[in-house]
Amino acid sequence: MILCSNFAIIFMNLFKYTIGLSLFFYSAQSLTAQKRVQNCVDFDGTDDVVYSNYDTSFDFSDHSFSMEAWIYAYGFGAEAYDGTVMAWHDEPSNKGAVLSVGGSGQLYFGIHNDSSAEITSGINKVSKTTWTHIAATYEDSILRVYVNGVKIDTLKSDVAPGLALNIPFTVGEHYTYARGFWGKIDDVMLWKRKLTDSEILQRAAQRYCGYDPSLRIYLPFNDGKAGQINTLNKKAKDMSGYGNDGTLKSFNLTGSYSNWLSSFGHTQPTIDFVDTVVTCDRYPAPSRSTVYTQSGVYYDTVLTERGCDSAITIYLTIKKSTRDTLNVRTCGDYVSPSGNQTFSISGIYEDIITNSIGCDSIITINLKTGPDSTFFNVSNCLSYVMPISGRNITSSGIYLDTLLNSVGCDSLLIYDVSILSESYFDSTIIYCRNATIPTNGKSITEPGTYFDTLVNVVGCDSILRYHMISEETMSNFNDYACGSYTSASGKYIWTESGTWYDTLINFVGCDSVIKVNLELTPNSSSELFWTYCESKRSPSRKFFMDTTGIYYDTVMNMGGCDSFITINFERPIINTEISAVTNSSNPSIDSVIVEEGYDNYKWFSCNLGTSEILLKEGTENWYNWNLSDSNELQLKCVMELNTCKDSTECLIRMVDGTHNIDVIHQLQIYPNPTHESFTIPMDDVNLSKNAKLKIWSIDGRCILIETLNNKEQELKFHIEQPGIYIVELNTTTGKYLAKVIRY
Repeated sequence: MILCSNFAIIFMNLFKYTIGLSLFFYSAQSLTAQKRVQNCVDFDGTDDVVYSNYDTSFDFSDHSFSMEAWIYAYGFGAEAYDGTVMAWHDEPSNKGAVLSVGGSGQLYFGIHNDSSAEITSGINKVSKTTWTHIAATYEDSILRVYVNGVKIDTLKSDVAPGLALNIPFTVGEHYTYARGFWGKIDDVMLWKRKLTDSEILQRAAQRYCGYDPSLRIYLPFNDGKAGQINTLNKKAKDMSGYGNDGTLKSFNLTGSYSNWLSSFGHTQPTIDFVDTVVTCDRYPAPSRSTVYTQSGVYYDTVLTERGCDSAITIYLTIKKSTRDTLNVRTCGDYVSPSGNQTFSISGIYEDIITNSIGCDSIITINLKTGPDSTFFNVSNCLSYVMPISGRNITSSGIYLDTLLNSVGCDSLLIYDVSILSESYFDSTIIYCRNATIPTNGKSITEPGTYFDTLVNVVGCDSILRYHMISEETMSNFNDYACGSYTSASGKYIWTESGTWYDTLINFVGCDSVIKVNLELTPNSSSELFWTYCESKRSPSRKFFMDTTGIYYDTVMNMGGCDSFITINFERPIINTEISAVTNSSNPSIDSVIVEEGYDNYKWFSCNLGTSEILLKEGTENWYNWNLSDSNELQLKCVMELNTCKDSTECLIRMVDGTHNIDVIHQLQIYPNPTHESFTIPMDDVNLSKNAKLKIWSIDGRCILIETLNNKEQELKFHIEQPGIYIVELNTTTGKYLAKVIRY
């Protein structure tokens, strides 16, 4: 691709000052299409300052120089020199220059070299909260100051500016004194020559976009992001070309003050350029807004590095690249037309050369190198003769023949030879009684292997083998069963052991005779008569028998078959009702009676808290209760019937002048056993006034006595230690007892 441009020549004719190609040679590549940025720097008037380290490029001692800037003051200090806009001043040696605003809107300009020459303008020359262009010049011992392009004061002095050695150039603050500027500053410029009145007037009207070697510092302050976080944006780029960049110090660099902020909309001139371009196929515009593919005159606008508009007229000539195709046949390596590539393998390649108009000529190379190869698949009976060499082939395999092609290379003929011998085909025919061979129609009644011969597609014998199989089948197996056995067809039910036969129709519709060697084991049955005092689990352990009745169960007998059991189960029930009858003839003796008909009766004293004492044993269902035995006696009876036995509740007799015999009631409590406490439901207890509750340990210690006066639904009590306890509730209508276990 060729790019011809006279842009550099035109540019150099436009600008006569040349200090090096790196500064002033501007081609389309040095222009930018980015969005124009117009920022400034906001100073807090306290300690915000921009430093440009000392550089001999802005050493204007004993020379003419100019200072200018745009300012936006929020307020002024007491004196005109209190708001430093820019300064290069060494205070101990009193050398350099200062440009400030302050007082009553006064502009201050001073030059120093041991002694000083200073101009302080009249009041109200600079307004607050308004963008104002200020400038100052020195030449031939005359100091001049300007506001918005208008000269407002001059001073004749014999003092020339001195060299402020190793002192940085500062913006917004004096290097030594606390004379900070409070407000916004933009477009700070330091010139090593005197600007004319017309140039300063033009600066007040338009921002500067040109290039001049006498411009030694130019800080347009467009580097940061307006009003955003700029803690990493502390560098103010110097656009003079001398690299005197500024550094922001002590700024907040976030928010709407002491930070980079938006400036006002500077008007600016347009720089016109003309470029002549000759290129191939396509040309991207300098602004990157479009790509041109046709010759013509085009116009584009970009921003220069300083952010000024640059209008470019482009005289564009588009030349076209060409394409061609080469078909190449060679025996060995092939070198491409450009000579840059060598190919040794057949394939499709691309090469690029320069055509007659200086653009690319893209060549597609269809390359075939080395010997030709032709493949043949051959099938033949017994043998095959190679057509070129005449070689006789008798076995299958890959074989080669060679010819010379038109360019003198070997041409390989590759034969994949299949030598066919007599082929065989096997087929199985399943039948019931007879079948026919498909190829010759011969009828077959006996199973066996039969042959027929045909000619295959390559003229070789094809021998067909038919395996004739009769499906009239017979099977023989042994089987076992319990009770009875149903044949496979369902036609027969066999109830005895022996050899039996059955017939089915198989899947091809033939008879299938089944021979069964059968061994039958009969099922068994039995009847049991059981008498138990408690519930009993059935022999199969599948259920319990609780009441008298007939039950049926099934278990496996010794032969592994079912054994059906009929169980006649009897569970005797003992009547535990007990009653007391007063003997009318002998008031000192009461008779206690239970039901008759049991084998044995045992009468016990069952006083709680003591061991039971056998009072009487025998077949009598009564016991004479002598009042002289005790003032308080508890009595129960244990009845026995066969192996079963049960006991009555305890009776209690209280003697208070009359005979009064009550049954001791069972007291219901829960939970029982309990871990800590238990509850007495009072719904079924006849609680009278001054009823007493006692809790006894099993060794006879009373651990609780409590009088109950009120009827509540439930009473809850707590037991501290684990053990067995007796709970006793005495009322005027009876006594209630219960045993509780505390675990």
